[in-house]
Amino acid sequence: MAGVMSKYLSRLEKETVITMNDEESFAEVFTHQQAVITKLKRNPHATLTEEGMFGSTAWARFELPKHLISFRATDTRGRERTPAQIAAAAAGGEALQRNRKT
Repeated sequence: MAGVMSKYLSRLEKETVITMNDEESFAEVFTHQQAVITKLKRNPHATLTEEGMFGSTAWARFELPKHLISFRATDTRGRERTPAQIAAAAAGGEALQRNRKT
């Protein structure tokens, strides 16, 4: 039916938009992606400024320092790690487990 708005967003429509400029020291993140909402709510540097529902889909708007926004220049998926990197990751994981037990 033409002109009828659906009560949910498709996977394609659930997007995240990052807005920042040269003047302000913060970036604004607007998202309909639940995983991004969850990560930003857990981030101590992100401030939730607004949230709501679009039909059955949650949305949220956050502000965070723009120096924390990163556009990666290389793809790190699937690359081989050096023995030193593996050891450092293992040591970090052990420390994390110790901290969770206390």
